Order: sequence, then C-alpha cells, then structure tokens
Amino acid sequence: LNADRAELAIEDRRGRVVHWVLRGTDEIERRRTKADETDDLWDSVAVAGRTVLVPSGTRPTDIADALAARGLDDCIAAPLQGEAGLRGMLLVANRRDDLTTFDDEDSKLFAALVNHAGVSLQNGRLVEELQQEAAEREHRALHDALTGLANRTHFLELADGTIGAVGRSEHLPGGAVLLLGLDHFRDVNDTLGHHNGDAVLQEVAQIGRAHV
Repeated sequence: LNADRAELAIEDRRGRVVHWVLRGTDEIERRRTKADETDDLWDSVAVAGRTVLVPSGTRPTDIADALAARGLDDCIAAPLQGEAGLRGMLLVANRRDDLTTFDDEDSKLFAALVNHAGVSLQNGRLVEELQQEAAEREHRALHDALTGLANRTHFLELADGTIGAVGRSEHLPGGAVLLLGLDHFRDVNDTLGHHNGDAVLQEVAQIGRAHV
C-alpha cells in the first residue's frame, strides 16, 4: 500500500491494548496501554465498525482530527472483530507518494487484508485456547486439586522416570523417597471441621514447596 506507517492494536485478555507500530525505517515499536485509554482514532473506527478511508485533505471529522493529533496525513483503518466484539484495529497511514493519497481501490485491498488477518487471529486464539485447555486437563489429571501437589499417578511417573535414569547411568546417585505424616490430623477434622483440615493441608503443602 506504499505507506510509511502501519499499526496493529489488539486488546488482550487482561484488558490491555498491545500496539505494534511499523515505521518506514522497518523498526517495530511495541507498547501497551489500558483499554480505557484508547485514543479518538480507535474510538472512531470502533463506532464506524467498518473500513474507514481518510484521504489527505479531508474536511475535519472525528477521525481526521484524531489523525492530526497523531501527526498523520492520511490513513486507511479498520476494526478487527472477534466473537465478543471489537478485538483491535489495523491501519496504514502516510502515503509515501506526495502526488497521491489512499483511494477506494486501496481501501478494498486493505479490507481484504483485514478480513484475512481477522480469521488468522481468530484461528490463532482458538488454537491457544485448545492448548491451554489441554494443559489444564493434564495438570488436573496429575495434581491434587486441594494442594496442587503431584498426585499418586504423577508420583509413580516421576519415580519410574528417576529409577530408569539411575539404571541407565553410572554417574547418577540413587534416589530416595521421604514419607511425611501429620500427627493427630484426624483430630483437626473431627474437632475443627474438614474445611480447617483442608486449610492445614494447603499450608503444609506451601511449607513443603518452600523447602524442596
């Protein structure tokens, strides 16, 4: 599109907007802002809900004023939509050719690009969510839900792996298993209730992590 500046802004799950700005020097600037600190350009494109073309010499409008505030002469900007609504914005600005500015044909090309980018981002988010869900399921299958410590299945896997590694190497020392018992733990459950017994187990787990 023969532009001197391109910017991709995407809102993340923490309510922050991540900006990637590519300038004519091929240097990429990355910064973060809060979602409620977006500028007038972001707000104007969000309200329009479509690809917005602002050629140079455009009469004052909300978007033209927002461009001027950024020090931009002209631009094409479009919202990136997700399942939950606006996910971000993509724009190109400052046409390098002094004799021309962005026109309708550029806007059509840019709209197609944004559509492809939106699909790619959506697919990427879907893959990320599936990977995170698989990791969480694996973690739940191998760890105690109350303390977060390795459960019996994970312990046996770790023990088998350690025994196998020691057996295959002449340099690794032998291993050992330490068994800890909580004296009078049943009395805690019977007298103070199971919720306090759970709190004791969680505290013991934290102490154990700190000393392993």
